[in-house]
Order: sequence, then structure tokens, then C-alpha cells
Amino acid sequence: MPHIPRTLPRVLTVPRIISDLDNESNISSSGCQEQKIIVANMLPLQAKRDIDTAKWCFNWDEDSILLQLKYDFSSDTEVIYVGSFKAEVDASEQDEVAQILLDDFNCVPTFLPHDLQKKFYLGFCKQQL
Repeated sequence: MPHIPRTLPRVLTVPRIISDLDNESNISSSGCQEQKIIVANMLPLQAKRDIDTAKWCFNWDEDSILLQLKYDFSSDTEVIYVGSFKAEVDASEQDEVAQILLDDFNCVPTFLPHDLQKKFYLGFCKQQL
């Protein structure tokens, strides 16, 4: 069976279930019986640019507690992470990066400008909450 890439719209204007957004009729392309979506401030990823190629490189952040949460679910559960990045991604690269993260890591990034992300975390989260 040929692999059909999954895509998510960049902006959702109405509440939906992620499986409704897939082009496939089953819950996910991996055939999992169940999906769990973990939404957090930061994705459990490390991101950096390769100096030689100028391409983004991504790795799981093995120290992230969010990444450890997936071990509490059964092995046939697909885990999708939603959150922002520690690195700022140029607007011209965001679609490409988002697709790579969805395909390779089951992550849906939110791209926040650095100053807004800082105000949110250090201001709202740390000061108000």
C-alpha cells in the first residue's frame, strides 16, 4: 500500500478531531487503535541547524518528561505532541518544518515569535499561574 502523507491545516477555525483532518478513513496511517494528544508549552524535541547544509535537524529530547508520558500508554497507542519550539523558525520554512515534524516525530508545532513565547512562559505561566 503506498504511503499517503498526512497533513494538518496550519490554522483551525473550528474544533475538530485530528482523525477528521486525515485524508485516510482509518484513525491514522500507522493503523493504531487509539490516539493520545499531548499538548504542552514545548515539544519534546531538540532542534538545531546544520552549519554545512543550513537544514534543520531534529532529535527527541530524551530528558523531556513529555516524552516519558508515552510509556504510560499501550504500545498500540499513537501519541501526537502539540507545542512550540525553543528555536525560532523563519515563516518561509514553517510549512516544511511542520510537515517533517508531523511525518517523522508525530509532532504538531506552534510557531510563536520568541518575544511572545518569552512573555507567555516567563510572564503568564511563571507569574500568573
